[in-house]
Amino acid sequence: MEPRTKGELVRELGLKNFDYALPQDWVDRCYERGWHVVPHFVWSYDGAPFGEPYPLTETGRRILRQIAANL
Repeated sequence: MEPRTKGELVRELGLKNFDYALPQDWVDRCYERGWHVVPHFVWSYDGAPFGEPYPLTETGRRILRQIAANL
């Protein structure tokens, strides 16, 4: 299977209000823990006025579970 772009994944998931740019402090904190989030997330504003990380890939979903477990 060919890799898909973030744009293709966002369309498939039906996100309406999102940003490809992720908050740098969030990216930095994830990177410090060994999680490379940039290719796997967008910042979604669907249902969250200040936004929240939205995983686009299975790797992103796995990272999000790890983040939740470490809160």
